[in-house]
Amino acid sequence: MQINATDNRMMQLQAKANELVAQVFYGTLLREFRESSEMPFLSGTPGGTTFLRQLDQEIVSRLGQRRHSPLADALVKQLQGKAQARRALETSLREAAQPVNETPSAFAGQAPAGQGVI
Repeated sequence: MQINATDNRMMQLQAKANELVAQVFYGTLLREFRESSEMPFLSGTPGGTTFLRQLDQEIVSRLGQRRHSPLADALVKQLQGKAQARRALETSLREAAQPVNETPSAFAGQAPAGQGVI
C-alpha cells in the first residue's frame, strides 16, 4: 500500500495532536493528582519524588503514542476544518487577484478612449 503526501501529513498531524494532548492534558492531570494526594511510601523523599516524576513522564509518553485519543481526534478535526477554510480563502483571493483579460463584446473593435479611428 502506497502512502501519499496527504495521508503522511494526516498521520503526522494525528501523532503531534496525540503528543500535545498527552503533555498538556494528561501531564497536567497527573501533576495535579500527585500534588493533591499523599503517598507516604514515596512522597516526601527526594528519591521518591524523582521516581514519581519519571513515572509520570513515562505514562504521558505512552499516552502520547496511543493511536486514538478522543481529545486528539477532536483537535485534528478542528485543525483540518481551519486548514480547509484557509485553503478555500486563499484560492478565492488568488482568483480575485487575477487580471481580467477578456474584452467585453460591446467594446470589441472600438479604439481606446482619446484615440480616434483614422
